[in-house]
Amino acid sequence: MALAEAGAAQDIARIHVEQVSALLGARTGARLHLPGADAWVNYSLLHIGTWKEAEAFELPLAYSGETSTPGGTFFAEETPVGSLVREPFTACFDADKLPAQGLCVRTRLPGDRFFPLNAPGRRKLKEFFIDKKVPREKRDMPLIACGQEILFVPGHCISDTVKVEEKTTRILCVTYMPREGAEQI
Repeated sequence: MALAEAGAAQDIARIHVEQVSALLGARTGARLHLPGADAWVNYSLLHIGTWKEAEAFELPLAYSGETSTPGGTFFAEETPVGSLVREPFTACFDADKLPAQGLCVRTRLPGDRFFPLNAPGRRKLKEFFIDKKVPREKRDMPLIACGQEILFVPGHCISDTVKVEEKTTRILCVTYMPREGAEQI
């Protein structure tokens, strides 16, 4: 039935049903290509549908105004000290800690590193996603970065390296708004 909903039922043979059944006991990340659909396992759940790899992109982040991406829009503005917004899709950076060359909005890259807020140190972004149990198909969200250093993972947290502290004098707030119909994080 799930295969019919995915539009793949007409080309499915008994061997495909057996392969999907075998996936039920597989580890997270197991994937199977079927005629007209895909099946994959994420954290004990079997998914059947179309697996889409995100298109890679990199855009400069406007420090004032909008930056549109394929999945949504980032809105940035400098805000007064003392008016922190604490929401999962909003990052408040100490503007004086931001690199002079500017930030970019992009998809993840192999080797990306991240220093999660209040964590003991840097780690690979991939490990962060695994620990947070973010399904593989939802890891291609737009990120704010400087080189290979990730500064904001929308829906999760900012980097400890740019956090607002008592001595902060300028704050840059950036909010991510996913497009309607875009994959939610």
